Amino acid sequence: MTPTTNTNWFTHTSDQPYDRHYYTIDNKRFDDYEQLRAHWFQIPITNQTVIVHDYTTKKRTSVAQGF
Repeated sequence: MTPTTNTNWFTHTSDQPYDRHYYTIDNKRFDDYEQLRAHWFQIPITNQTVIVHDYTTKKRTSVAQGF
């Protein structure tokens, strides 16, 4: 199957920036989903797996829990 420009393949629910994930495909890292899509459409190999990674946040170092 050859990728096409079918707009039903990719959907979104918000136009706001979304930066809670980064993506890898073929051992290449992408911080922007649109860049990942552009790369995916340009690679000739089908059946590629995109891995979605969560950004890790720093853990709290204090014991206090707030108020």
